[in-house]
Amino acid sequence: MSLHDVELSLEKALREALAARRAVHARIAEAEEELRALRQRAAELDAIIRHTQAALGRTPVVEHVPASPQPSASSAPAEPSSSERAPSPPLPVRYERPPLRPNVKPTSLRFRDLTATQAATIVLREAGGPLHVNAIYNKLLENGFEFHGDHPTISLSVTLNRSKRFRKVAPATFDLVIRDVPEQRMSGSGP
Repeated sequence: MSLHDVELSLEKALREALAARRAVHARIAEAEEELRALRQRAAELDAIIRHTQAALGRTPVVEHVPASPQPSASSAPAEPSSSERAPSPPLPVRYERPPLRPNVKPTSLRFRDLTATQAATIVLREAGGPLHVNAIYNKLLENGFEFHGDHPTISLSVTLNRSKRFRKVAPATFDLVIRDVPEQRMSGSGP
């Protein structure tokens, strides 16, 4: 093998190694972007959870979330990226389900002639934030709403899930899609 052939072979090996390194760095960048997106989604969920906790007046129950594996010292880059220096997001918070009170005596009859979606809209507007379906159910009963059937909370949850007025923000937890309705529409006076 001539010196020229050896040089060509080494140049080819160098090009292949450089291309492989670029591909590895591209995959690392993709993984870091996905990690950033996941951390952002976790932070959004934490905000929803805190908002729901505040609406329910509940004490948070901290769920254990396993720590993400850290890269070994040999595979870590010399300078940590900004995402690696950022503090990790707080642990997710889980809320206990409010107890059902099916035998509660109504304190008013204001929901007696309303549909479930109309009454739930009023309850969520007054709450100012998301509520668990059990809390909505309890408020409806307190205000004279009459449920029929064997599984009223399941029926209520399905009704809220199917309605375009509500959005599901957590398991069995709903909020209004549009929170601020103009006063004109509320009072019935309009153009």
